[in-house]
Amino acid sequence: MKIQILIQITITLFVVNLHAVSYIVYPFTNMHETVYIDGGKHLLRVEYHQKGEFIINEGTEIIGESSFETCRNITSVFIPDSITVIMKNAFANCESLTNIVFGSGLEIVDERAFQGCHWLTRIELPDSLETLGEYAFPGSRVNEIIVGSGLRNLGKGALGNDNLITNWLGQAINITISPDNKWIHVENGRIVSTYPKKETKTIYINKGKILRQVDANHQGDFIVNEGTEIIGKHAFGGCNEITSIVLPNSVRIIQDNVEEPSCAFGEGQTFVNHNKKPDAQSISACFDRLIPAITHKFP
Repeated sequence: MKIQILIQITITLFVVNLHAVSYIVYPFTNMHETVYIDGGKHLLRVEYHQKGEFIINEGTEIIGESSFETCRNITSVFIPDSITVIMKNAFANCESLTNIVFGSGLEIVDERAFQGCHWLTRIELPDSLETLGEYAFPGSRVNEIIVGSGLRNLGKGALGNDNLITNWLGQAINITISPDNKWIHVENGRIVSTYPKKETKTIYINKGKILRQVDANHQGDFIVNEGTEIIGKHAFGGCNEITSIVLPNSVRIIQDNVEEPSCAFGEGQTFVNHNKKPDAQSISACFDRLIPAITHKFP
């Protein structure tokens, strides 16, 4: 396994009040390298040539968005107890994945995390898991589901086939629900949750540490909640009416995609660019698109 050692680069920007804002920029990371960031707590990317069994490092807390995407030859993944969040599309299109073992600390599996993993047949959710996002396991061959005591937030189609108790092949699914789970049950041939839902278009996950999505209809200033540590990839996608973003000092990582910039500003922030080596032009375009009030110059 190749592990990339990331070298931090500092770029200084000047906003309208001439206050200097320092950004720490991680160099380009590509599909040929396995990359951990944030002191090993965040698995950002897995080398797509990986084959067979993959064991995530102990101490990792977050499996990043699309981190395993297109790792088509991985068959088994072992997730340590330290992992609390599996982000959106993390294992998308891992076509050979047949076995996933979750640790006892997992709290959130985000939407479409296992999309395209058609050969998974058994899903065992630990007692620690509270949230299963929309279409988290849209596989067609699942024939056994074990639900732990903690699950309460169940997204649409999270367990495949619109949460029916038969899979896409028409086969019956053997379902076991912990007797200590008071929210999840089977009703009219469907797995349902009776936990009260919160209607919100701005989504924070991992106990408020990750800002995953901002309401696309939000206008004017957007103030990120205190305690937020990570701004997720595409978090501000489609937010055409936002004029400024205020980040608390707690934010450490900003994930970004040059094709769909999602920018913010603040002191000592980390800018993670997935697609190409960050440069003045790409970062400038990112700021121009989302925060037109900012002026900037690069050394």
